[in-house]
Order: sequence, then C-alpha cells, then structure tokens
Amino acid sequence: MVRDAAFLPDEDSFGFAGRIRHHRVLRYSEVGLQRGAVDKKVAEHARDHGAIVLTRNVDDFLRVMRDAAEVSSHGDCQAMYCHEGGGLLTISPTLDRFHFERVTRELRLGEHAITWYEVYFLNLRVHVGAQEHVEVSILPACERCLRLHMVDCGRCAELRLADLYAAQGVAAD
Repeated sequence: MVRDAAFLPDEDSFGFAGRIRHHRVLRYSEVGLQRGAVDKKVAEHARDHGAIVLTRNVDDFLRVMRDAAEVSSHGDCQAMYCHEGGGLLTISPTLDRFHFERVTRELRLGEHAITWYEVYFLNLRVHVGAQEHVEVSILPACERCLRLHMVDCGRCAELRLADLYAAQGVAAD
C-alpha cells in the first residue's frame, strides 16, 4: 500500500492550495475547523487528518510544533501518536507562488530523496525560500517516541535521523 500525505493550508496560505498537485488539499470544513482557528488547532487537526500544514506563518507554527513536542516529551507521551504535528511546508513571505512539482523533486534529507509521506510521518519541515530554494529539516518530536521508533527503523538509520536530533541536543538512541 502506498501511503501519502494531504495538505492543510493555514488561513494566510489558502491561495497556495491551487499549487498543490497530485495530493489532496483539505479545507477547514473537512477537518472541523472554522476561520480564525488558532495555529495550535490547525496543527492538531492537520495531524489528525494525515495532513502537512502549509503556511507562510513560519515563526508561529515552528513555536506550535516545539511546544507540542515538549508536552509529549515531558510526560504526556502517547506512544507514536503524540502532540507534535505531521510536518510543515513553509513558504517564504517573498513568494506569491511556487512550482509544487519542482519542490517535490527537490525533497531531500541529506543526500536521500524523501516523499511527502515521510515529511508527514517523520514530522519534517520543508521550507521554500526565495527563488524557490528548498530546504528540509527536522522538527521537534517526542523524545520517547523517537527512541521507540528508531530502534528498528532502517529508513531512519539510512536518513541518519538520530544524528540530526543529536546535533540538536536530543538523544534519540
């Protein structure tokens, strides 16, 4: 079975929804949100519906993801279904459009090509910067779940996720 991720645009990014190709783009009404929803709820509803948040609101969503991972790591771990999000696609405020297929082709973590599903499942951030430069990085995650998952995950070993988290001061082994 091929797994895939959907996208949930934040209110400030509804205009980018039309750029997404070959993936489902969810509307607020489909996930139980109303206009004006706080960023924390957008991230929660996106995760619960298998979607990556699409936003230009970079700093606020990075804070939401960090705070959610801290809640999970400090006692409210739910064994691979914690509070942190399911990935972010952040768009530079200087861009008013981007070429989704080109961004998709440039999804790489280190030297390895990755999929949008891996962005969702591994809680990664894809940033489309000026001139559509694509950068993939890790987002904070529940430390207990990282340890449980990475023990037997060949793909995480191949992507060297433990090294990336260790560089951020998180022991994932």
